[in-house]
Amino acid sequence: MKLQYQLTLAFTTLLVIIMTVAGIIIYSQMLQMLIKDEQRQLEDKGELIVNFILSEDLNNTTNVQRLLQMLEQYNLQVFAYDEGSKRIIFSSIPNMKKIEGWIADYDLNNPEQPLWQGKEDQYVVSIIPFYSPSATQQLVLLTPLDDLQEVQKSLINRLFLIFIIGIVVAVLLSHYLTMKLVTPLTKLRHQLKKLKSVNLMKWKK
Repeated sequence: MKLQYQLTLAFTTLLVIIMTVAGIIIYSQMLQMLIKDEQRQLEDKGELIVNFILSEDLNNTTNVQRLLQMLEQYNLQVFAYDEGSKRIIFSSIPNMKKIEGWIADYDLNNPEQPLWQGKEDQYVVSIIPFYSPSATQQLVLLTPLDDLQEVQKSLINRLFLIFIIGIVVAVLLSHYLTMKLVTPLTKLRHQLKKLKSVNLMKWKK
């Protein structure tokens, strides 16, 4: 039985090490993958908004209301900036000083945007350029990083639960398999001891 427990312990230890390393790798990459996925989603939503802006007359109150409803539906923080006139065309973000600070601190023409820093939060950013007859304009879409970190925590909790269940199942399975393997070996060892004892007794006689 001692051999069985040793094999079970060795297998369990190896499994825990492998799953721990895999968990660390997944955890280290998960937030970055969530950020990239969020940026892709922002780009898709941004394209729809840009198409609406270019195809509809925003001097019409009804169209403005439709645009606001679209932003609310997508739950977006967004603003549009006109590079020609150096002014903010519209914004769903009430804090204009924050937007002006971002415009001063970050290059809106850079396709690879870092996380934008707010006063207390960071934001995932996607920028969609669109062109009017007179100037280049930028549609800037933002998602608080906290939202993605909440998703990350939820996924980590699920992975941890799967990790625990996997270890329990693996321990039970390894115990069963080692028992099937060790029991015949133990019986064989006992038989060999008996045979050795019999041969020893015969030799003494």
